[in-house]
Formats: sequence, C-alpha cells, structure tokens
Amino acid sequence: MNRLLTILTFIVAANTAVPATAGQPITVPGFSAAEAASADQIAIVGPAAIAAGQTADFRITGTPPVNLTLPLFDQIPWLNGDARLYCYLAETDRPLLPVSVRADLVFGHTGATLEPFLRVLCTRPGQARILVDWNFGQHQLAEHRFQITNDINPPDPPVPPDPEPDPGGKWQILIFHESTDLPQTPFQQLILLSSSALRDQLAQKGHVLLGIFDKDSFASDDSKGRYTAWWNAIAGATLPRIAIANLDGGIINHYPLPADQAAFWTLLEKPQP
Repeated sequence: MNRLLTILTFIVAANTAVPATAGQPITVPGFSAAEAASADQIAIVGPAAIAAGQTADFRITGTPPVNLTLPLFDQIPWLNGDARLYCYLAETDRPLLPVSVRADLVFGHTGATLEPFLRVLCTRPGQARILVDWNFGQHQLAEHRFQITNDINPPDPPVPPDPEPDPGGKWQILIFHESTDLPQTPFQQLILLSSSALRDQLAQKGHVLLGIFDKDSFASDDSKGRYTAWWNAIAGATLPRIAIANLDGGIINHYPLPADQAAFWTLLEKPQP
C-alpha cells in the first residue's frame, strides 16, 4: 500500500508544472523513439462485470519474453526480484486489498512469455478496479475498471421450525476446509463457512459449533490438540468436510460440506452413519 501511494505521489509530482518567471517559457526533454520502443506496454485484460460472490481472472499482458534455453527464474525479476510487480483489488468502500499473482507460460508466434494473472473473489456490489504497480523497466501503474453486480448478502432463508424434542438430536460440530480452495468454493458453501446468522441458529437449536478450521493452520496449531480425534476421523477425506458427534459424546461421523443451508439443516435433522 505504501509502495503504491509512493508511486502515485511520484506520478503526481512528475506531472506538476513548476511556475515560470513571467514571460519565460517552460521546456521539457523529449521522449525519444528509442525510449518509446523500450517502454513496457503493460495492460490488464478481464471482464467488464462480475456477479458478487463469483471469481474472475484478470490477465496482465505486455510482459518481457523469456528464453527457454536459459534458467527461467533469472529472467523474471519483474515477478520475483526487487523490481517485481504489485497487484491490488479496490472495491467500493473497502481498503485496497493486495492480490496474489499466478503465471502461465504462453507460447506465441514471437516466442514464449510468462503471462501473469490474478484470480479474485469479488464480494461487494459497485464499481471496482484492478491496479497493477509495474516496477520493471518503464514504471507504470495500470488499471482495469469493472462492475460488481448483485448482492452478496441475500436474506437468510426462514429458520425451519424446531423439531420435536429429541434427546439424541443435539450435536457437536466441527468443519474443516482448505483456504487455498476458497476462490473455487461455491458461494452457498462460503455462506456456511462464514455466516454469523447460521452460528446463532445452531446455538438456538442446542447444537455446539466447536470451530471452523483451515486444514493447514489446524495441523500446525498445538492448541487444537483437544480436537485430534476429530482430525483423525476425517483423515484422507476430501475437503470441505463437516464432522458431527452427539452432544453427550459418541462416534464421530463426517460428510462432505452440504451444498447450501437447506441441505445443512437436513443433514443435522437426520445424519446417517
């Protein structure tokens, strides 16, 4: 963020004319043909509109070519060196968010290039921008504007009526997911992972949500040792996953995370071994 503001400040300062003495013209050095030929023409290619809760890819074009007969990482200081690029997502009424950069090796008629792209999850309807702070060769600040449509916070569905009292129908629940998969996670499942209203409903119905854990952080956090049995129960299963046991204790059963809230409540009403 500070780096971006510094570049923005530099651009403003570099284009601010210095007051001249009355009658004295202001001159600037020319931009030669050689300079123009060596300038990096960075551009961002992506959609003009995205539905809230969906992911989209934005590609950065104009990066230098690479020679595949030479070590690749020595040729991309613009991606992994001190002159590397920085990318940001700017959404309505939200702080500037840094975005991780991926890259594809692209073969064209002029040779090979390593083409960066950004995969972003847009959450807030309104105007948004992708900003690329390019710091290699001819410094640039590239921008791509787009619209985020729809509302990411639809009203929660009506709370289903409380079932008849059932001493065996109260559960302790643990949910495991993998944070690197969140950009590809369907929107309705993201709600299950993040909705505070859903957590309140669980408490009202007498269930106990023990936690929602990222796989990697859970495995490396010794403070979660009390949940080792839960972790062992889902070993080898695909994520995201929900694990359930009777509130009074018992066998841990686990299932793929339901597709939406309706399926979630159906599972809790009659979980099958």
